[in-house]
Amino acid sequence: MIPLLLVACMTGLMSCGRDGAILAGTRCRDASDWRPPATDLLKDSVHHARMKFENEAPPYPCYSPAQSCQIAENILLWQNPDGGWPKNKDWFRVLGAAERFSIATGRNAKANLSTLDNGGTWTQLAYLAQVRRHTGSRVYDPALRRGVEYLLSAQRASGGWVGSDVDAITFNDGVMVGVLGLLRQISDGSMQDVVDPQLLAQVNRAYAKGLACLLRCQVRLDGRLTGWAQQHAHATFLPVWGRRFEPPALATRETTEVVAFLMEQKPASPEVEQALRGALAWLASVRLEGCRLVTRPAELVEYKHHISGTDCFLVKESGAPPLWARFYDPVTRKPVFCSRDGVMLERYEDLTRERRTGYEWFGDWPSTVLNESLPHRQVRP
Repeated sequence: MIPLLLVACMTGLMSCGRDGAILAGTRCRDASDWRPPATDLLKDSVHHARMKFENEAPPYPCYSPAQSCQIAENILLWQNPDGGWPKNKDWFRVLGAAERFSIATGRNAKANLSTLDNGGTWTQLAYLAQVRRHTGSRVYDPALRRGVEYLLSAQRASGGWVGSDVDAITFNDGVMVGVLGLLRQISDGSMQDVVDPQLLAQVNRAYAKGLACLLRCQVRLDGRLTGWAQQHAHATFLPVWGRRFEPPALATRETTEVVAFLMEQKPASPEVEQALRGALAWLASVRLEGCRLVTRPAELVEYKHHISGTDCFLVKESGAPPLWARFYDPVTRKPVFCSRDGVMLERYEDLTRERRTGYEWFGDWPSTVLNESLPHRQVRP
């Protein structure tokens, strides 16, 4: 039998507060048209939390996406005193008393420090804002304000934000576009009644400075704008190494995310339009034809960071949909790969199985933005 308190939370009649208390005044807008807030933004953190389990199936009970009140309560519980959140937590986990105590007493542990890495902080803020709009409750306002203040304090003099892997302007894991996207929502008025005029002015200044930083990071080759790397130096805005397997190469996934973010600029300034045209032309020029990435079952192996029951192979296939490598050498425009030891490789098959299955080296990320934008902007590779 489902406890009555849980039923109440699921139907939006009330929200469960910390330690089982009731958050008064939390109601769904319209129970007859009840759709839970989207949990997609939280998936990166949850994915990293579950990588150690076979098939990423955790050995503990979890809330369903429909149980937004309980998920929001987990997020509130994990918020640090500085206003930020840690990474790689399973926000859907049903927490018992022991887990709650561990969270409360373990905030100073390295794994629990606030970060923007792997969707840390900005995705939790975005989710809480959704739950707030969905329920009409203002109980989330203090956490939202503290989180926004954390984002403002985390902005560097360059205008950029960093992850936890390297002290550099970070596009990997959606850090730059994620934070800027959230600040833009606040600036556009989606949380007008959460932030006061003084905080809103700070948000507007941080957004303008961050957007200028983003545009300065776009790599120019032979006088032409191309894409973005995963990380860029604060002083020069040039690409730099991230982790040892993440070289200072042009990155298609991160460039695609920047393009999608810039396409939402309404109206687009001439500088933004120029950046978009350059990035779209570069993405179109480096697509791979006639090959497909295939995943096949393989012997189950437990690596340090993940468990793999598959292996991946790049095979030739006439007529296969376009594919993009994650990294490209900015000079040769050829795909590049990298071992965990920082050794640059030209062939995907030279990677170890641990690297092939533990990182996204290929994808079709640019397909949507290219299909939407190339005809409209008359961009040619």
